[in-house]
Amino acid sequence: MLTKVTLYVGLAAATVLLQIGLGADTGALLFTDAWPGYPIYEDVLIGLGMGLALVGLSRIASQLSVWTRRMEDEFRTILGPLKGSDILILALMSSISEELFFRGFLQPQLSLTAAAFIFGLAHFPYRTFLIPWTVAAIAVGFLFGWVFETRECLFAPIIAHFVVNYCNLHYIVRPRPTDPTAVQSPRTSLRIVPREKRVRDTEHP
Repeated sequence: MLTKVTLYVGLAAATVLLQIGLGADTGALLFTDAWPGYPIYEDVLIGLGMGLALVGLSRIASQLSVWTRRMEDEFRTILGPLKGSDILILALMSSISEELFFRGFLQPQLSLTAAAFIFGLAHFPYRTFLIPWTVAAIAVGFLFGWVFETRECLFAPIIAHFVVNYCNLHYIVRPRPTDPTAVQSPRTSLRIVPREKRVRDTEHP
């Protein structure tokens, strides 16, 4: 957990330093020079709607696609148990740092297409069955990049990114009936006693 947070903080800090190193205004990472002054609440609503729509699509894919379920199981193993506060911090830090770098910094320097593909490559899998995850990341990169160029503001992509990560992390690490780690939960007093122990306790009161 600490390593992941440190990585995201480092990415955000590096992005700001790169922007300063190029002699550019750090505010341009959030608002381009062409920003016409749209009401911020519009970007908040766009971000929420876009994020919830992407979460809905991911749930549909989870029901219809085998590779999506395999991907969820793989990430569940990698992430391990996460508390609600851990998920909140990871979702917040990843959405801010990645959007600052890929959309706020990289896209104006290169192009929407280049930034979207680099964003996808940053999500390149270490197993071949996870390649659709990379393809999905490229598609999302195009969507977020287009919204950034259209609104000239990074708020909507950041919020959408946060919603997707927050909801999907909760979904991936959720307790499942077949998960042995879900036998005992801190929210319940239920305790599962092995059958062998119950037999011994009965024989020796």
